[in-house]
Amino acid sequence: RTKKIKPSWDIKVLCADFEVQKVRSYFSQEQIEVTSLVEAREKLKTARILVTGDTSMAHLAAEVKTPSLVLSLGSSDYTKTAPWAHGNWILTSEVGCAPCP
Repeated sequence: RTKKIKPSWDIKVLCADFEVQKVRSYFSQEQIEVTSLVEAREKLKTARILVTGDTSMAHLAAEVKTPSLVLSLGSSDYTKTAPWAHGNWILTSEVGCAPCP
């Protein structure tokens, strides 16, 4: 018998105003928070972990020492652009063209 366990944390999606339409397809309105970079930085200070692409958010999290799982896929070259900080994990693909054009 499987018992479902509800996590004791909230999942929040930080996004810019222009990203809301896309994000609504995958997350509830209660999970979405529209922020500026300054506001996002403040929110990241209290986050348990950040899951993100190789973007500015990953670097903000590294600055405030929030652990991150950075998805470095496609055209991203993690050896040049990923934030290198203690507590970060980088997930990358093993495709022949990586970083792909």
